[in-house]
Order: sequence, then structure tokens, then C-alpha cells
Amino acid sequence: MTDSDAALAANLEFYRAFATRDVAAMDALWARRAPVACLHPGWAALKDRDDMIQHLTDTNAQLEAAIHAARVRGTRPGRPPAIASDALDPVLRSVQSCFDEWDERLHVTRDEISEATLVVRLTVTPDGFGTMPRIASTPDQHPVVAGDDQAPALSSLELCVSAAVVRVRYPPSTEELDVEVTAHWSDGSVRMSPKVVDHHPVTLRRIELP
Repeated sequence: MTDSDAALAANLEFYRAFATRDVAAMDALWARRAPVACLHPGWAALKDRDDMIQHLTDTNAQLEAAIHAARVRGTRPGRPPAIASDALDPVLRSVQSCFDEWDERLHVTRDEISEATLVVRLTVTPDGFGTMPRIASTPDQHPVVAGDDQAPALSSLELCVSAAVVRVRYPPSTEELDVEVTAHWSDGSVRMSPKVVDHHPVTLRRIELP
């Protein structure tokens, strides 16, 4: 695994911890000796580790309060909200780069491929945060190893695209949504489309603070 792959994998683990509001797991992912920083658009950078952990704790508390408020409001029967394709525009260039690098690697290992489709399924919280990305369909091959019952590791393309789509801020709703994001690469260009495939009433999760 390259340094880039390791960084993407750590990034996904952080978002999984964030999705379950596990502050201890997020704390474990932040370096204790190397310099660290936390950046949010429009905010001043946080460079003190203790301040960053406190910020995550406060953010989790705000998310918990928002989920509780959504439960109090209740959910309305009917179809879940649709998500417009332009919601993915902020990460389109990143996903394009993921496929460009993937295509360059393929030129070295096998014949040229003119098109490919990758589908990432994720859970979107009522506040619009994408969490728990998993691969629903991939152009990459994962050979089955006899006697190995573990799920295959994600490829570089799968890691790269998953890390991009989980950064999107999706439209808020009163329910948790299961969303499939399809990235179709053809003749060097990427088109992306989201689709809500399921929705669930919000369930409160307990926060265990360190």
C-alpha cells in the first residue's frame, strides 16, 4: 500500500468513526507527535490537538441534538427526497483525477479500456453528511484467494472515489438515506449521478466520550 493509499484509508476510517460519533476512535487516528491541523472552509485553522478533539466533541454533540430534533419533528410518509446531480459538482474534478490515474496504471498492465463504471453506496445523515462508503460495483478485479474469508481490500480507484463522494454535503432531510453514487468514465471524461435507494427513520446513537 502506498502512502497515498494509506492516507485515503485513514481518511475513510475517520469518517466511519465520525458517522458513529465515536470520539475515542477519532482521537486515536490523530497523530500525537507529528504536527496536526484541522481546516474547515471559512474557519480559522485549528493547530492544537486538544482544541481539535474538543471541536470534534462539540460537533458530535451538535449532530446528536440535530438528530434528536429530527426525531421530534417526525418523518412524513412518502418518497425520500431526490438528490440533484449538481450536488456532486464540488468533487467532480477529484473523481476525474481518480479515473485518470487509474487509466494510466491500466496502460502499463493491460489493454486500453474506453469506459468504466464505479458505484459507491453510502449512508447520508439527516444533516447531509455522507458516511460509511462501500463499493456496490467496480471495474476493478479482486481475485478470490482460496481459504481467505476476508473481504478484499479496496483498490486505489475505489479508495480515491469513496473518499471524494463522502466529502460531499448532501441535502438535509428528516431521515437517514442510503444513496448510490454512480461515476461513469467514458473516453476520458467522468459523469456522476446520485440516487436515493432507501431511507430509514433516524435512530439515536450514544456518544462515548473519552
